[in-house]
Amino acid sequence: MLTKKQKEFYDKLKNFIERNDYFPSFREIAKFTGLSSTNSVWKYIKKLESEGYVFDKNGKYSIVESNGNFIKIPLMGFVPAGSPTEIFSDLGEEIELPSWFAEPSNKEIIAFKVKGLSMKDAYINDGDIVILKRTENASSGDTVIALLEDNSITLKKLKILKDGFLLVPENEEYQPIKVKELRIIGKVVGVLRKYE
Repeated sequence: MLTKKQKEFYDKLKNFIERNDYFPSFREIAKFTGLSSTNSVWKYIKKLESEGYVFDKNGKYSIVESNGNFIKIPLMGFVPAGSPTEIFSDLGEEIELPSWFAEPSNKEIIAFKVKGLSMKDAYINDGDIVILKRTENASSGDTVIALLEDNSITLKKLKILKDGFLLVPENEEYQPIKVKELRIIGKVVGVLRKYE
């Protein structure tokens, strides 16, 4: 539920996007909403994200169109953001996403619940749900879920080496994992978070 001020902020943001056909920078938002700082804008945006009005996709915000069209995608299980483990099973649950998010086919989009804090500096925390596009191909710098030779899986940033792969955490308390072979399950394309 948005407060009156938050709803006014959202209405101004939506009007700007409809007129200009792009999501503005935080500086632009501060200017047309009359907020004093980009930090204030960030707080409003995070509130809108938690309420489902905007969505962070690949580090870029988009506004969620409230046209009532949603798709259900499977919640496949838990993925460790810490040490690799063998937690990889269909929980039999589904989550809803706006239909535009899964184009062209929702069969390519799946979700995992995160356990652990090794990716917290990439704003992926324990308890978050990562939205994944199934693919076996990924580039250096992509955040991926990787299947290792011992059938364990892990959520890390991929770095491709000449003699293998480095799975890099986004938390200095964790060490990178170097492997000769792995299989990419998919690339992270979004993160869902519930704010208390």
